[in-house]
Amino acid sequence: IGIAVLGATGYTGGLICEHLDALLSANGSASGAWAVAGRNMERLNALSARLKTRPEVVIAESEEQICDLVGQCRVLLSAAGPYALCGEPVVRACVTSGTDYVDITGEVYWVRQMIDRYGDAAKDRGVALVSMCGQDSVPPDVAVNLLVQHLGPLKEARAYMCSAGAASGGTHRTGLTSWQAHPDLAFAAQNDPFHIGGARGDKARLIDQDCYAPEQCPLFPKLWLGPAGTGQPDSRCVRRSAGLFDEAGDGACAYGDSFALVYRDATLSKKAAMDMLQACGPVPTASFAPKVCSIMEDAVSEGRAPRPGAGAPPETRRHYGSTLVVVAEG
Repeated sequence: IGIAVLGATGYTGGLICEHLDALLSANGSASGAWAVAGRNMERLNALSARLKTRPEVVIAESEEQICDLVGQCRVLLSAAGPYALCGEPVVRACVTSGTDYVDITGEVYWVRQMIDRYGDAAKDRGVALVSMCGQDSVPPDVAVNLLVQHLGPLKEARAYMCSAGAASGGTHRTGLTSWQAHPDLAFAAQNDPFHIGGARGDKARLIDQDCYAPEQCPLFPKLWLGPAGTGQPDSRCVRRSAGLFDEAGDGACAYGDSFALVYRDATLSKKAAMDMLQACGPVPTASFAPKVCSIMEDAVSEGRAPRPGAGAPPETRRHYGSTLVVVAEG
């Protein structure tokens, strides 16, 4: 098996499989070139049957079954979360088996744990562990890297996100789980701009901090800035990439000793920026977590947020989209 998608019958897992199927069928890939994996055979069979390339179906519920799956494929793409609850056995199995690993998490504190526990072993074995490969955080990571390639070392990159859409039930549940199960870890990740690497100097500078109040943009004064919904994982991911290229030490893609990233949601009024701050701004203290959890639970029970496994239907997603603009000074 080339690629296996774990958590394939979840909402986002299903979208991944549909996209991968379209790519593979366009290239004429044969049946069995990849696999869909999860806990429910009936749902997996139904998924495979509606895909053109008819991927292999694999049950992967127990840790032993996960190890068997990982041992059969070259790349494991995990869409099964919350990762803080069920992700570590998959990472461990990949490192043990020498299988490259990709996920779509935005759980920064969990990524830090996986780096600490398995990063060195993965390097020794030549295994790629690549987290945060969804909307969190591919767009800004790629955009800033392209600017570095074009301009050389950067003094500053300012990323402006404008988006229309909504979180899936799984994403909503993951955020809730983070504040329920690990509030201290989640709070530490929130307050450390370099939680997964890339620090410039001994401590974070003012420019490195997340958005704690509405800001009038210094470059485009008609814009008001608030915290982006994916700002925390996105900014940490970009800074980690900067650190990894620093570690490579070949100078081919150096972000610069003074590199700074500002990541914000762009709006046209101070009120809109304040609304963004109230919706997805930093949590004041770890003790505030129960209130955050209560708000998130109420959103689900009142139908304002989807349940795990659910999300926007295709007709709604057609109206969704994101625009990311990154301005940099070399």
